[in-house]
Amino acid sequence: MEDAITFIQSPNASRVKDDTGIEANDDTVTPLLSPLILRSSHLQIPPKEFVNTVQSMSVQRCHNLMFLLWALNSQPADVELSLAFSECEAPFQLFKECFGASKDLNYESFLKIRGSHTKSSLSRKTPSYEVAVFPQILQNTKLDQFRTDRLLSQYTQQFARILESYTLRGYPHKSAYLSANMSRLLQCYVNDTIYDIFYKWRHWNRIVGHQVRFSPFSQLVAKFWDAYMVFQVDGSLPQFATRISHISHQPDSPDRNLRSRHTIAAGVAIKYGIWIDTVNGVLLLCNTLTTELMDVIPSLGLNLTVDDSEQNVKKLLLFVNCCLLECITQELTNDP
Repeated sequence: MEDAITFIQSPNASRVKDDTGIEANDDTVTPLLSPLILRSSHLQIPPKEFVNTVQSMSVQRCHNLMFLLWALNSQPADVELSLAFSECEAPFQLFKECFGASKDLNYESFLKIRGSHTKSSLSRKTPSYEVAVFPQILQNTKLDQFRTDRLLSQYTQQFARILESYTLRGYPHKSAYLSANMSRLLQCYVNDTIYDIFYKWRHWNRIVGHQVRFSPFSQLVAKFWDAYMVFQVDGSLPQFATRISHISHQPDSPDRNLRSRHTIAAGVAIKYGIWIDTVNGVLLLCNTLTTELMDVIPSLGLNLTVDDSEQNVKKLLLFVNCCLLECITQELTNDP
C-alpha cells in the first residue's frame, strides 16, 4: 500500500532476552525518590443515575463493566476523556493489588480520575469528571525507561491519522487501508504497552523484595489476544459474537499465572471485542462476562465517517486500556 503509515517500533529491549526470557537490561534498577505505593481517594462512580439506566442486572452487578459503559457513553460535558500525561498519585497501586490478590480490583483505582462540580443552566450542581485514557502505570513513573509518554502520544497521533485518512478515501481502497493499518497498529500498541507494564512489574517486585519467577512478556501478550480480546475486521456480527462468547467460556489453563503458581484469578473477567465494518465505517466495541449466561452486549458504536477522530481515538484507546487492566489484574493476581 503506497501510503500506508510508518509503524512505531517496539523498544529495542523488548527484543533482547536471554535463554530464560528475561530482558538483557533487566539488572538496571532506577532509584525511587518517592514511596512506591500511595492510596488515592475513591470517587463514587459511576453515578447511580447512570447505573439505573442499564436494564441488565448482570451488567449492573459488574462494577468494572458499568464503569466502562459510563466512561464510554457519557457526554464530554459530563465525562471528559484526557490524553494528558503527568505524575500520578498511585502509579504502582496496580502491582500492589495484583500481588495481594485483592478481590476489589476496580478499574478506577488504576486510572487518574478527577471530579469537580459545575453549575448547570438550572443553577444546580452537576458532577463532572475527567478520566485519563492511559492508566496510571503508563503515566510518568520513577521506573520509566522507554519514554512511554512520548511513545503513546505517537500512537495516539497514528490512530487519528488512520481514521482521518479513511474518511478521505474512496471505496474499495479505503476499506483495505483501514483494515491493514488498524490491525497492525493495534497489535503494536498492545505489544508495547504490555512490555512497558511487564518491565515495571519485574523491577517493582525486585525493589520491594518479592522473590518471583517470571515468564516472558510474550506469554502475556499471547494471553491478551487468546483470552481477553477479539479483534475482527468485517465478516458477520453473529460470527464475531460467537468468537467473544467462545473465549468467555474457555477453561483456565494450569500455566495461566505468570508467577508460575497454579491459582485461579479472582473476580469476574470481562471479555472484550472490537469489530470494524470497513465498508460502512462503523467500529463496534462489545463486551461479555465469563460468569454469566448472557449475550454479547454492544458497549459503544463509533461512526468513523464523521470528522470526530479525536473522540473516536480516545474511546477506542480507553476500551483497549481497560482490557489491558482486565488482563493484567486477572493474570498477575495470585493468592497470598
